[in-house]
Amino acid sequence: MDNLVTVLAIVAMIIAAALAIRLLNGYRDERIAAFPLGGRTRTTVRHHAGQERRHTAREWLRLHRHAGK
Repeated sequence: MDNLVTVLAIVAMIIAAALAIRLLNGYRDERIAAFPLGGRTRTTVRHHAGQERRHTAREWLRLHRHAGK
């Protein structure tokens, strides 16, 4: 009887963990769908004349892909 209760408790914990992972993945998918290009979340950034613009990783790779050739 004790073994049965232990097994049921373990199975219940596994089910609870699976549901939590499923809910978190759904939340993450919604966030990814909101910003499909993976870029910055701010659309307008003002730069002053002396400041250097920082690029996202995708922009940097696009700009520097053929720099070594």
